[in-house]
Amino acid sequence: MSARALIALVAGSVLVGCGSISATSNGPIAPPSSVSATSSGRVGDSAAPACVTASFGSPGSAADQEKVDAVADAVRGLAEHQKVDGFSGLRVDSGALTVTVMWVGPVPPELAQVAGADHQVRVVFHSAEFTSAQMSAAQDRAMSAKPDSADPAAAGLVVASAQGCDDGSGIRVAVARRDTGGPAAVIPDSFVTTIRALAGNVPVLVKPGDMPVPLSAVSG
Repeated sequence: MSARALIALVAGSVLVGCGSISATSNGPIAPPSSVSATSSGRVGDSAAPACVTASFGSPGSAADQEKVDAVADAVRGLAEHQKVDGFSGLRVDSGALTVTVMWVGPVPPELAQVAGADHQVRVVFHSAEFTSAQMSAAQDRAMSAKPDSADPAAAGLVVASAQGCDDGSGIRVAVARRDTGGPAAVIPDSFVTTIRALAGNVPVLVKPGDMPVPLSAVSG
């Protein structure tokens, strides 16, 4: 493989990981209000993941976008459809002709071969702690969390959304007030404990956040 096709194996944490799940029964939804992943979820909370936010460069041309998308699709296809374990997420930067792949464990040879097929696109592998499948399953479980009825401070709270952290370090969960749809002013420890217990071994960053807005409300 030529130097231009060399796959860089470096440590870091920038990419868009697995998608988000939001609490709504009103059909398609608009993205929920941003829940910052760059600040700590709770003061002195050592159980929260780092959850570093992805950064994005300047967009490239349409042709460059097609090139990076093709490489990203090939990597994702191998990971998801051929059941190659380790995929955590990826991001594309058309301006830099770069695809960043978050991966858990050693990068298998077949993935390295696919990643190096297009010599014009640079593929960078970054280490992650959890796979996309692990984070997705944890999101599903966290979304089912219910506040402790014995804790008055948790009354009326609901898990509004759950997302995989961009860096593959865990998941982030937004908690809202059911009555207003706005972010919870206070999230009691009892509810945080319940959410984290359901997420299992995947760390959770718990933060206040809005309920998602149905697309019907946005378009109307």
